[in-house]
Amino acid sequence: GKVAMKGKARGSKNANNKLREFIASYNGIDFSLPYELAYTGLSHEMLDKYIKDSQDLYGDRNLYISQIGPTIGTHAGPGTLAFFFYGKEKTDY
Repeated sequence: GKVAMKGKARGSKNANNKLREFIASYNGIDFSLPYELAYTGLSHEMLDKYIKDSQDLYGDRNLYISQIGPTIGTHAGPGTLAFFFYGKEKTDY
C-alpha cells in the first residue's frame, strides 16, 4: 500500500463532512483491522470536540490516538487531524 493524502478541508465541520464522505466511499471502516487517529498541534479541547462530534463513526470502540511526528507534521502543519483506516470490502451482490 501507499500513504496518500486524499483531501484537505478548512474548518472542523468541512473536515468532518469530507472524512465521512471518504469513509462512505470505502463502504465504512473495517474495525477488525488497525485504525488510528493522529494529530498535530491541536489542543486537547479541539481533539476531544472532534471525537465527540464523530462518536457515531467509532461507537464504543477504543480510539487509538497518537501525535504526528515532526517530519510529517512539518509538511502537514499545525491543527492537522488524520484518520488511518482500512475500508470494508465492497461487494456487488
